[in-house]
Parts: sequence; structure tokens; C-alpha cells
Amino acid sequence: NYIEWCVGLIVMLVLFFFFFKQKTAYEIYQCDWSSDVCSSDLLFTVAASTGEFYALSDKEHRKIIETVVAEVNGQVPVIAGTSQAGTRETLRISRFAEKAGVDALMIVSPYYYIPTEEGIYQHFQTVANRVNIGIIVYNNSQVSGCWIQPHLMAQLATIKNIIGLKENTSNIMDYYRMRKALDPTDIVMLCGIGERMFSFETLYASNTLKGFVTSFGNFAPHLSYNLYEASKRRDFAKIQSLIVDYFDPYRDFLEKVTSAHNLYTSILPAITRGRGVMQLSVIKKAMDILGLCGGRVRLPLVDITKQETEELRRILEAFGLDAG
Repeated sequence: NYIEWCVGLIVMLVLFFFFFKQKTAYEIYQCDWSSDVCSSDLLFTVAASTGEFYALSDKEHRKIIETVVAEVNGQVPVIAGTSQAGTRETLRISRFAEKAGVDALMIVSPYYYIPTEEGIYQHFQTVANRVNIGIIVYNNSQVSGCWIQPHLMAQLATIKNIIGLKENTSNIMDYYRMRKALDPTDIVMLCGIGERMFSFETLYASNTLKGFVTSFGNFAPHLSYNLYEASKRRDFAKIQSLIVDYFDPYRDFLEKVTSAHNLYTSILPAITRGRGVMQLSVIKKAMDILGLCGGRVRLPLVDITKQETEELRRILEAFGLDAG
């Protein structure tokens, strides 16, 4: 029952490329996901945006899915990113992931050529009708160039095997419109942009609060999980403390790095293109600092500078993390 298990902290696993043939990110830092950190409601997503799926060869994409499924060995659900620019290739890698044993698929809208609403509907319908596991629609205008409107998402939710939505809009009113358009007994809506947006959701979605997707959880899972637990309790004082003490300083640093690297090459409006292009570089460097083997990003992404690395180290130390 996807409605029951597709809840909690959904961690977008980072891939450490240097050790690709021998290890996955899960193997390298699996000790950080012991029961004393996350007692329940934990899921892993592999080969998605944070896993740099767009920079993987087909062989690598398949290998990382197989390896994570084998290493997790049923301990927690595994969601595989199977997005491609076209429907045929999306279906091909989705079928492979299903055969490899993943619990669900996560698929973004087709990119490069931006489809019509009918094209989007047929894309997801085609894949959903030809697999036998659930699909989470990844609604992210920053990477796809389009945003699935609530009325279209409500139509997609009626398709068999469309079981979830990872919603990445940073517009709180659009997020609320999407929430209102969907039947929570038919489809799980997950907060796609992490801890800060999820804290807002706690205010008005107490009965439908399911969980959020996190990349921050790659290096400080206990902080992400503490926020999730506080949100379930509607402990607003704890939520505010976590946001102010940890997630705001981290996001401020991320936005500072983004501005410093002059990344605004997109012609899309700022609210559509997002501000997280340097996020993966920051996450991987934070993991390196903490001894978790983040590694370098693959081109066309670029790494942060030595000066920025030292500033990040000071931030992690202020969080009480072992950044020695």
C-alpha cells in the first residue's frame, strides 16, 4: 500500500563517482542511517537529480540501481529515478528498475522539447500502463522547463500506478492549490524542496502531512529527521529552532555561493529556475568535510572553491558536526 509506506524522510542519495565500481553512497555511510537516527519513515531515492542521473551512462545508471537495491536488501523502500528526455527511453529504464527490485519509480516531465499537456499525460500514462509498480511524478520546473498544473495532476492521479507527487514549486500558493486539487486517499503528495518548505506545510496540512525530500540529509540526517518528527507533533517551537539554527544558515550559504558563481544563465523567471544549481556541489563538499565521501560533481556542474569550502567547514562546526 503506497499510501502507507510512501511517507517520511525521502533521502536523495549522492553518488561518489571515484568509487563507483566498488561502492555506492549507501555503502560508504550506511552507519549514519542506524535505528538510533531514524527509527521509521525512511526512504532512499537513487539515480535522481542529486544522484546526477543526467551525467550517467546507461550502464552506470543500471549498475547503481542494482547495487543500491542489493545493499539496502529490503530494509527501507528504494525509489529509482528513471527520467529521460523521451518516453521510449523512460519506459526502458523504468522496466529495468522494476526488474531490479525497486519499490517505486520517480519520473520528471520530459525535458528538451517541452510537451503539451496532452503530451505530458500520454508520457506518464504510457509508462504507468507498462510497469507494475508505482510512479511518483516529479514536478520540477527548474529541470523540466514546465510545471504540471493542478488540474492536469488531478487527471494523472487517476491513472493506475500513478501513486505520488514530488512537488517542487517554491510558490506557497501554487503548492497549496496543488494540495487542494488532489485526493490524499488516492495519491501521496511529498514536499520536494526540503526542510524549510515542509515547515510551512505543517501549518495547514496536518491531516495530509506525508513527508519531504531531502538532500541535506546526506550529511546531517538527524537534523532532517528531527524536523520531520517535530512536524508530525506540530511542535512549532522546535520547528522554528531547527530552521533558524540550521536550515536558514545553510540556505543562506548556498544562495551566497550561487550568486558568487554567476549562475543566472537561464532566461526563465527567477521563481521558475530556482536558486539551487550549486546545491549538489555544496552537499558533496559537506560530506567530504565530515568524512562521508561526497566526491566531485560531474561537468557541467562545478565544485565550490577552497575559500567557500572553509566557510562551509565553519558552518558545519557551528552545527555541532565533526568537521575536523
